[in-house]
Amino acid sequence: MSNDLDSGQERYLVPGLVRGIRILRLFRSDRPVISAPEMAQELNIPRSTVFRLAQTLEFLGLLEKVEHGQSYRLGVSLLSLGFEFLASLDIAELGRPIADALADRTGLSSHVVIRDGTDVVVVYKAAGRSAFTGALTPGARLPAHATVLGRVILADMPDGELDALYGGKALEASSDKTPVRLDDLKKLLAEDRTRGYAVSDSFFEQGISAIAAPVRDHTGRAIGAINTTILGAADAREDLDALIVQVCDSADQLSRSLNFRPDGMGAQRRAV
Repeated sequence: MSNDLDSGQERYLVPGLVRGIRILRLFRSDRPVISAPEMAQELNIPRSTVFRLAQTLEFLGLLEKVEHGQSYRLGVSLLSLGFEFLASLDIAELGRPIADALADRTGLSSHVVIRDGTDVVVVYKAAGRSAFTGALTPGARLPAHATVLGRVILADMPDGELDALYGGKALEASSDKTPVRLDDLKKLLAEDRTRGYAVSDSFFEQGISAIAAPVRDHTGRAIGAINTTILGAADAREDLDALIVQVCDSADQLSRSLNFRPDGMGAQRRAV
């Protein structure tokens, strides 16, 4: 165990988990491949134990075998965890002033989210000036298929990825407008994709509307979304078109902060 742990801390640790994490920590940019015997020698643990730990980490996608031998490299699942974490840090930090400015201009609450599996996770909230601020706070999770925040991210995914993500399962309904079949969801996503943004009217919660647009990284992939929330029906607002433009502009600004370089996408979105 690490020398900076006292005996009181050590007795609550899980030895197998500690050893597994120590195996992962052996990998570095200048050492991307490590053999099982090397792991055993450097960590001073039996080879049989290393074999079981490496097999478990491989099963979880945290390690990958190299050419079916005794050597391993970090797996895609571990890398994706790191990328998603970094993305969430970047989008939250860079999105803070943009969401604040959107809330100041509109007087309405704004949220920045990322996708985690079939959920979206709120990473930042800017409260508006109106009495209605909404119940969502950073860390809150919402089903992606049941929210426009999630839909504008899912709309960026090919059908094959959507099939793999939802696995043919029935989708849970949050309201009477929630698509409960993947085919129905795909129809909505096709419309969202064409517009480049989405507007809801009691889609997730009765009496609450929202406008959302996707946020893209340097690869052009939608990694998050930004929205503004409205108490009541969106269609009843005379400034709806102006609100859509402001949300899309905010999404474009945040995307540019993440090094996305649009090629006509923004102009298409603002044709409301």
